[in-house]
This record gives sequence, C-alpha cells and structure tokens, in this order.
Amino acid sequence: MPRQSREFVREVFKSRTPKVIFDSVCVNGAKTAKQNEYLRHLFIRNDRDTLNVEQAKIAYYRAITSGKLKDFVPHAEYKTGSRMFTLGLDAKVRDNVSAGVGGWLSSSTNSMMYLSLNYNTLSYNSFDASIDGWLGQSYYAGRLLARVAFNLPRPTELQVEAVMSKQKFYESDMLFYEDELPTFIINNDRYVRLNFGCAAGRRSKLTLGLGYGWLYDRFYQSNVVDYSAVGQDDARYKLWQARASFERNTLDHGIYPTSGSRLRLTAIGVKGGYEYSPWTATTAQLEYSDDTWIQGELQWDKYANLHRHFSLGFRMDAVASSRPLMSNYTATIVQATAFTPTPATANYFNPDFRSTSFVAAGILPIWKVMDNMQLRTEMYAFAPLRRIEENADHTPRYGKWFNHVSYMGEMALVYNFPFASLSIYGNYLSYPSRNWNFGINFGLFFTAPRFLR
Repeated sequence: MPRQSREFVREVFKSRTPKVIFDSVCVNGAKTAKQNEYLRHLFIRNDRDTLNVEQAKIAYYRAITSGKLKDFVPHAEYKTGSRMFTLGLDAKVRDNVSAGVGGWLSSSTNSMMYLSLNYNTLSYNSFDASIDGWLGQSYYAGRLLARVAFNLPRPTELQVEAVMSKQKFYESDMLFYEDELPTFIINNDRYVRLNFGCAAGRRSKLTLGLGYGWLYDRFYQSNVVDYSAVGQDDARYKLWQARASFERNTLDHGIYPTSGSRLRLTAIGVKGGYEYSPWTATTAQLEYSDDTWIQGELQWDKYANLHRHFSLGFRMDAVASSRPLMSNYTATIVQATAFTPTPATANYFNPDFRSTSFVAAGILPIWKVMDNMQLRTEMYAFAPLRRIEENADHTPRYGKWFNHVSYMGEMALVYNFPFASLSIYGNYLSYPSRNWNFGINFGLFFTAPRFLR
C-alpha cells in the first residue's frame, strides 16, 4: 500500500476513535459511603458536567498524594449512546491508625532509629495526627504534628507542630566509633509553630508559619581541653519567629536523586534574646542580649540525564542573614547555619562550613551502573560572605568579604532498595588538613525540622 494511502487509512481510523471525555464518576471500595462520596467529589468539584483526561489526572494525584489510600485503580467504560465514558475507581483505604519503624545505620556516630505513630481520617475536612521519634547515639528528636485539611478548590491545610531535638557533636568521628569519646558540643532545638499551607501547583507548596522557640547550646571553648578540669559554657535563646517558604520538588529520590529538580525558598524574621553563661560565671556575670534579624535561604538542585547511564547534577545553597555576632565566638559559630549536603557530613561540626551568610555550590557527576545502583561523586565549594573569625579573648569578628573558600568532595557507591539505601563512601574536607573520612551507611536518612532553617 502506498504511503499516502496508509496515512489516509490511519486518519480515518483516528477520526472514528472517540475522544476520552468522562460524563460520570463512580467510586467503590472505600470503608464507608462517605469516603466513596468524598473521593468522587475530588473529580466532580466545581459543578462541571464533563471531565477530560488531564482534569481526571489532576484529581487522581490529589487523591493519592495524602498517602491514605493503599490502592486506587481507575478504569473507563465506554457508552455508545453518548459517545462518552464513565470513570470507575476502585479504592482501598488504609487503616486510621498506623505505625512505622525505620532507621539509619552508620559506621560513624550518626546511627539512629526512627519510630512513628499516625492517626488519619479521609473526609471532606480530614484530620491527621502523628508522633515521630528519632533515637541515636548522637541525635535524639521528637515531633508532634496535628493537621486539618480543608475542603477547598486548592489543597489547603492548617497544622500545629511541636519539635524537640538534641544533636551531639563529638571531638572526633571515627570509622567505627568509640563509646568513650567525650561530646564537646550539644545543640538543643525546641519549638512550637502554627503553619498554614496551600498547594501552589501539582508539585509545589507555599507555607506560612508563626512560632516560638527555646534553643539551648552547651560547649567547650576548645576541643583541646582537660574535660575533668573544666566545664561547658551555656547559651540559651528565646525567640519569636515569622516564616514563609515555597518549595517545588520533582526529584526521583529523597536522598540520592539522579533526575528532577528541587527549589526551596525560605524567609524568616526573628525577634528575641539570648543568655550566655561561661562555666566559671556567677549569676552577676551572665550576659544578656536582645536581637532582631531577618534571614533568607535559597536551595536549588537540578539533575540532567545526559545518557542512559550518566546524569549530571547541580546544587546551590545560599543564605543571607542580618543576625548580629554574639559576645562569644563558639556560641556564634554553634548557632551559625551549617552546610552539610550529604548524610555522611550531617554529624560533622566543622567551623569552616558554618556562617550566618554564605554561598555554596556543587557539581554531581553520577554514573548509573545498573538499575538501582549508582556511583555518585559530589564536589562543593563553600564561600562565606564574611568569615566568622576568633579573637584572642574568644570574641568573634567578621573577616573580609569573600576572602575564604572551603572545599568538600565525596564519592559513594549507592544501591537503592525499595525500602532503603546502602552506600559506601569516602569524603575529603579542606579543613582541617588531611581530613579524609570513610564509612558505610544503610537505611533512610532524614531528621526533624529545625527552627531556624
């Protein structure tokens, strides 16, 4: 058959194929009739008479995004008389109460166990509550979250969260940790916050929040001290916060992505005070200060697939803050924002990668060895706007503008299981000199949210 004849036959066939338009929606399988009706309502809202494929897709994603459905199987039934379709959906709803367990096993001091208890409802104004806990050698945290989702055209929620976390930083971090290593910095983060969130697109979210935080740090002025002869200094903070954030995320993996992108913009305003107490101080020698500052942060990740077995990633993290220096250098650097781009660096306390304002950027060549396995290389440069330096009397000062750059590199062989990731890594940091680290991790790595990030 000549080419033109084949094309003509194809066009005739296509013209006889009905366009997929749904004029009715039927949902079955949920635990109650009200749940079936609610899921149906997601498709027929706005009083529309018909539904095209794109509209059905948006409603379907809205239904499954909550994670409250075990299964949601769509099927279409053609009706000859109207030349339209009925959209049928078979739903399986998860139990209202559920529990979860997970963790992160590491050859460093960063191992932890994760536990969660959740209560969820599926209705026009759903109520969800959860208790989450992290328990490890160097990290402890608990989070209580209550949330109400409103029946509005745009997915909208109001939530209250309370978080308590404690991070210990050790004098050194070995491949296989030793229990007797002394902790030289303890960082406590406690806060309550009221958040209002709404969708800003299929993969984007806008959040506004008001909160109050109690932050508490304990530390030695140096990690070269006789721990039996000196005590730790204290710094306590009581802070009010207003916060706004926007996030868009299309990454294909939470820890080790190879495609997609993520953009996160955060702005916070803080007002409050701190109390600094040297270990030798009497009550009359305590130092007080009241401060107000604003802070903004931009985080951007982008991964491009250059070949079936190769992708190239880019990452940028920029922080700008008007937060003033405190009266003590160590108290200032403990509270400074840390750049820790990989799970292996999350438990490092490295002053060269901390600042109130900085720009960090990295390039990530990734070789996809096979399905679920990748050889991942990450190379970063970190440049504080003005480096925080220490005077002889332990007071802080700012250095010159952009006069110091630090470097970090890591290579990891990663295998992603359906439920966890296994990685064998080695990394190098430009400070202190000859700072090589090697280790192995297994699990899912994530921590409780922080008040000032």
